Amino acid sequence: MPYENLTLIREGTLKQSESALLARGVAAAITWASIEEVQIILDHQSAAVETTDHLAHEVYAVKDQTPCPRLRIVKVASTQFAEPGDTVDFTLRFDNVGNQPIGNVTIVDNLTTRLEYVPESAQCSLKSEFRPTPNPVGSDILRWEITDPLPAGEGGIVRFRCRVR
Repeated sequence: MPYENLTLIREGTLKQSESALLARGVAAAITWASIEEVQIILDHQSAAVETTDHLAHEVYAVKDQTPCPRLRIVKVASTQFAEPGDTVDFTLRFDNVGNQPIGNVTIVDNLTTRLEYVPESAQCSLKSEFRPTPNPVGSDILRWEITDPLPAGEGGIVRFRCRVR
């Protein structure tokens, strides 16, 4: 999709020349975000934001674990502006930026009440189990559990579509 035609999304490598386009996609994603941003679970433990650059990405880590697994997440959206009934596409790029494989990577995105998940639109570039479940605000929590361990330096993409209420 045009909004994800960035080296960081395609390959996991940040190019300074694409910073403005990346910032636009990230700003669009923030527009549609709920208070509960993307949540990450690594090796069955909740990961916390270790470093952040809200214009580009966040790195999550499990700090009480040695060695410390690290996963970078970038979330972009197709548009910042949409009317009720329009659809918005989302892409999350995730990369193991640590130095060892990470087992049991789980990505959770809690949708705001303004968004309705479009059934059957969820995709993942890696083998995963996907589960949408209702959330307290009348929308959905989208959960991808990556089936196989994620080697160091490897990553993938999650995509989904929502309809604006």
